[in-house]
Amino acid sequence: MTNTDKQNEVNLFFQIASELRRAERENADPAEILELLDEVEAYHKNTSSAFIRERCADLLRRHESLNTAAAR
Repeated sequence: MTNTDKQNEVNLFFQIASELRRAERENADPAEILELLDEVEAYHKNTSSAFIRERCADLLRRHESLNTAAAR
């Protein structure tokens, strides 16, 4: 993976994380938040970056109760 690809991956992750924070601040529909969390989970599973994996895991842990409620 080139440096440009790595930077693009990091930038996209932070864009998703920013959208998630915005959705939380605006009390968005839980479905929107869950959709963003699905994207975070996909990044967590597929990234080669330890930095992004760690950040994804933090976000997923922070939202674990919402994920659990949606699964019911």
